[in-house]
Amino acid sequence: MKKRTGLLQILQSKWHICHASKKKNKIHFTFIAHPRTLDDVFVAIPVLKIFPENITKKILKKTWPLLTSTMETELQTPDGAKINGRFITIPATPDMLFRDLRYARAQINDAVTLSKNIGANVVGLGALLPPVVGGGRFIKKDDEINVTTGYSLSTHIVMKNIEYLANILDVNLSNSSIGIIGANQKTARFVALELNHKVKNIYLYDRICNIKKLQQTNPNFIMEKDQSNDNEDPVVMNFPDRLDEVDIILNFTSHADLTVTSEHVKQGCIIIDDTQPHGISKELANQRPDIIVVDGGLATLPGFNPHFNFGLMRKEEMWGCLGETILLSWLQQHGYNQEDADYEKNPSGAGALIAMAFDQMGFEIAQPRSFSKIPLDETYIHRIKKTRKLVLC
Repeated sequence: MKKRTGLLQILQSKWHICHASKKKNKIHFTFIAHPRTLDDVFVAIPVLKIFPENITKKILKKTWPLLTSTMETELQTPDGAKINGRFITIPATPDMLFRDLRYARAQINDAVTLSKNIGANVVGLGALLPPVVGGGRFIKKDDEINVTTGYSLSTHIVMKNIEYLANILDVNLSNSSIGIIGANQKTARFVALELNHKVKNIYLYDRICNIKKLQQTNPNFIMEKDQSNDNEDPVVMNFPDRLDEVDIILNFTSHADLTVTSEHVKQGCIIIDDTQPHGISKELANQRPDIIVVDGGLATLPGFNPHFNFGLMRKEEMWGCLGETILLSWLQQHGYNQEDADYEKNPSGAGALIAMAFDQMGFEIAQPRSFSKIPLDETYIHRIKKTRKLVLC
């Protein structure tokens, strides 16, 4: 939250949760997210600062999803109308969401109802909301509205990040090993399948409770004990076995059981962190000046104005989950079915359709940076290239 919320907005949001608007032609999509901390809440609702933390959280828990800002794009429908959306905030911090999942899921479903009642056809879930609703399983079914969690476009963006960094850092991907942490996350699984047979080795890591699920849902993934010399499929490993051998780490989790530390990382390693909030710590980057940590999953769309400060370097930048919401809205307006762009429902064609739409809409990956605000300059890149050459020699 980076914008003040007035009483009128709060009442307007409640009215729209209960009643459909008569003007439904101006909003095509909504994006739902939540504040990262109470400090974000205080920026939006300053009066809450006067209360103790426990009272503030009780007040927030009684508050409904809020219409926060209008998001404008230069994209058009076939009849020439601008494709615009609304940002909706669920006033709850991460600990509030995961402490009471029934409350959190009710809030998300209210936000989806709010989206439908203001005319949206596509709804995106951002930040930590997808796991709260089990990737969408706990969203009430409604044929009039499509809900996306952003996994498909995030997969495409991470792949483009890998290709871009490999190019500027002189990395031969076909001879590189990659470690994927939080591999049971959907984006992580899709990236592993996209990378399969394009790199030397892929090692998959997750919490013990997720390892069986990981193999059961993906027959191409094999357990380390079952690995044979001629099998080049991704291997499910115990964390952090052999992580210190990989050239590129892809991180998709912030879970404490899978925290990457200095002894886990080889010299000259490239780390792409696709989490928000960040799962890779600044302390690791400070301890190891020989490695490079790059934010993953960020895209830029020329002409995009969220009228909201997302804490990124430029207003035209966005996370992959928001980008996918806009992309699906554009595809829907141009006659495509949302399932055509879903990796799980269309594994052979989703990637090609997303790549086409990504380019045609004018999307690009955002300027590489670390920890949201530190752009990768020539000095940084030169230092990593030099370190990698020394290691390889």
